[in-house]
Amino acid sequence: MVGSVLAGLLALLAAGLLVWFAVADMLANSTPEPWPDVVRMNVIGGFTAAGLLVIAAVFTFARMVAGAWTLGVASLFFVIMNIIAPLLRGESVSAHLSFLFGFHKTTGVAIGLATIVCALTAIVAAVAAVAKQP
Repeated sequence: MVGSVLAGLLALLAAGLLVWFAVADMLANSTPEPWPDVVRMNVIGGFTAAGLLVIAAVFTFARMVAGAWTLGVASLFFVIMNIIAPLLRGESVSAHLSFLFGFHKTTGVAIGLATIVCALTAIVAAVAAVAKQP
């Protein structure tokens, strides 16, 4: 029970960090011109990921094993995509890891913390799903 509550709380924290990242990215690029593709992908992806984490957190709070597994898999997917997706666009590994874990600007702090919290959420959700008594 404690594991599912902790996983749900971490998921809500991760969702808040993803919303912070999306809003900070919107504000950093608040020009009258259309947003670049990267900003559009970050904003849509951030809000969508946050919504999915909130839904999975609700089912995890309800102590459902499927909700905990869904939360764990979704969180792990977000960690992997935060690390790999920019590399698919041709960004160098060192530059991306410096942005992700360098905590240089507001967007860097938000996405770095979101990646760390999503990794913790995936671990705690997996433990909660395995330890759940039927």
